[in-house]
Amino acid sequence: MPGTLDYPPAAGNDKLWRWQAQNELIKSSSRVGLGIFAFMTNPARKTPGPIISDNQEVDLIRLVWTLWLGKWKVALVTFVVTALATAYALLAPPMYSVTSIWLPQQSSQMNGQMGQIAGLAGLMGVSLGQANTIEQYYPQIITSPTILKQIINHKWPTLENDSLTLDQFLKIDTNTFEPQLPNISKHRLMESMLKDYLLGNIVFESSPTSYVLTVQAPDPVMACAINQYILSELQKYVEENRVQSTATDRDFFQQKYEEYKDSLSKAEGRLLYFRLNNRLIISPNQMLEQDRLQTEINTISNLVTEFRKQFEMAQINISKKSSDFRMLQEPEPPSCKRSPKRKLIFAAGIAIGLLFGCCFVLVQAWWRNSRHKIHQTTAG
Repeated sequence: MPGTLDYPPAAGNDKLWRWQAQNELIKSSSRVGLGIFAFMTNPARKTPGPIISDNQEVDLIRLVWTLWLGKWKVALVTFVVTALATAYALLAPPMYSVTSIWLPQQSSQMNGQMGQIAGLAGLMGVSLGQANTIEQYYPQIITSPTILKQIINHKWPTLENDSLTLDQFLKIDTNTFEPQLPNISKHRLMESMLKDYLLGNIVFESSPTSYVLTVQAPDPVMACAINQYILSELQKYVEENRVQSTATDRDFFQQKYEEYKDSLSKAEGRLLYFRLNNRLIISPNQMLEQDRLQTEINTISNLVTEFRKQFEMAQINISKKSSDFRMLQEPEPPSCKRSPKRKLIFAAGIAIGLLFGCCFVLVQAWWRNSRHKIHQTTAG
């Protein structure tokens, strides 16, 4: 039959079978090519119909065909968005990040001793309160106006071995400022702007096991120097707080020592008076009262001993220098910048450009079809 091939070919007809197979392949390819050409050149196809039919079903063929007809618009939008992303990636100033990590200070011994004293004082109906640690104020100290102002006015080393202030490195011209309020000077406006800049580039994170300080700056050496400076200032605050807190504790222990020493004398006097008036203790009430008075003396005596010990330890701690932070990661100048990530920005520009381009073409087609339907309804 014409148009069909028998396989395997009969003996002695190999050449004839190959010729027929080539003929059929050429005819099939021609039919497919003519069909695609007719579809592409059909004038009716150059104006696509509605992508969403009346029964709210999406016609994927018309959707793809609409995007194909608007391929140059998609390419143009993609090119513009990618060009803008590339320009930003090339022109944006580089930012370098320096991170330092350290462990919380050890205070378990002091907390245990204070807990023992608080337990003894609780037996006497006295509350010693709860002490606050300096660690919970680290975020406020790091971003305090005092430290930020010192960072702004300090001259920092840079990669080019220059010592520049922050406004000099960022090339801020105060002559371009126009004060929004008549009572605010250009210097105060610049200082306020630089504080906001620093607040956005200094990040402190805390956890039960460690503290993390991250500083970002346009220069790697400057970022490292600022991180080290903040750590040193934080260490100063911790040392000053330790000395002040220890002095306060010393005064508190001394006061309590004097109070309980006086209470101990009075308790011993009451026990002595009871024994003088009750030389022969026979009744259970007399025995209970004697035991109560003796227990009171023992408790107060323990408190006097502990407060005396803590007072002496506080005296020693005031003159003793505290240890530095236990660093897990020292601040070091980074070898590569943190941002901008040019490859990522370029890839994101292409993806966003394609998305915007496709949306633009589809919205334009939907608007054209909607106007066409309105004209048809009006004409009818």
